Amino acid sequence: MPLDTFTVNLVTADNNPERVLYIGLTLHLPDDENRHSIRDFMPEVRSRLLMLLSLPHYQLAS
Repeated sequence: MPLDTFTVNLVTADNNPERVLYIGLTLHLPDDENRHSIRDFMPEVRSRLLMLLSLPHYQLAS
C-alpha cells in the first residue's frame, strides 16, 4: 500500500530553511482487513509519521 510522498522540513542547529526531506513509503500489509483498518486511520498515520520524521534526531539521516 503506497503512501503519498511526504515533504518534511528538517530542523537544523542553524535553522537552515533549505533542509527538506522528500520520502516515499510503502506499507506491506498481510491482508485486506489490515489495509482497510490503515485506510480508515490514514490521517492519523500520516500525522504521526510527519511528527516522527521532523524530530531533530532525524537530521542525521539526511
